[in-house]
Amino acid sequence: MPVSAHVDPVTGIAHYSATGELTRDEILAAIEQVYRDSAYRSPWRALWEMIGATPALSGEELRALVAHVKANRPADTGKIAIVATKDVAFGMARMFELFASDEKLETRVFRDSESARQWLATDGAEPA
Repeated sequence: MPVSAHVDPVTGIAHYSATGELTRDEILAAIEQVYRDSAYRSPWRALWEMIGATPALSGEELRALVAHVKANRPADTGKIAIVATKDVAFGMARMFELFASDEKLETRVFRDSESARQWLATDGAEPA
């Protein structure tokens, strides 16, 4: 499976690691795994590391994915950091950021993991 997911029991941050070609169903399965994990807790934060991954989603599938996250996330507020190294993945992540971000859910896209981790650790927004 190109997406693995786990929740850090100390920080409560969801960590997703994705490689290869990703489908909407694979992404949704990883998200649902985290949502069921009792270690995933407030402040709600998620780190998607898409190192070498290529999303294979249409625009409609991406919008449906965002709608699913907004409808099913464990809390109204949160932070999602997405690390994308491939240009295609970076572009799709930026589209996700545009569709998903609002006053309650803050999403940002990064080229490196360290910057993403630092942003997730900052106060200022209620974390995802």
